[in-house]
Amino acid sequence: MPHEARGFWGKSQRAAVAARTLFEQKDAEGAINRAYYAMFDAARAALDVVDPELAMAKTHNTILRRFNMYIVMQQGLDRALGRALRMAEKSRLVADYDREPASMEEAGAVLEDMDAMLSAVEAFLVGGPV
Repeated sequence: MPHEARGFWGKSQRAAVAARTLFEQKDAEGAINRAYYAMFDAARAALDVVDPELAMAKTHNTILRRFNMYIVMQQGLDRALGRALRMAEKSRLVADYDREPASMEEAGAVLEDMDAMLSAVEAFLVGGPV
């Protein structure tokens, strides 16, 4: 794995472990939050390999937009990954700020998307597009 990606990739992996642990503890909001950040940092790891400047931004929207443009569109990763990342962001915002609790079903769906994205990004980091 390229040296540049290890920092963001490590953050992504730690967040993924936390997401799974929180899901097992029936904490849907916590699981969604950590799963989103696992995906967000995986996106930053992929961007960091293409150009370290792309991985740095003041807003999450910029990172999500760059991931779609530079990784999904230009590097050929599945378009569903970009959509999954956007949906995870929406789920995280609801989980973090909405009055009503998130469901375990929604958390499970976000974790499934997280696993798919992390698998695809890992393949990209070690050998190029899948």
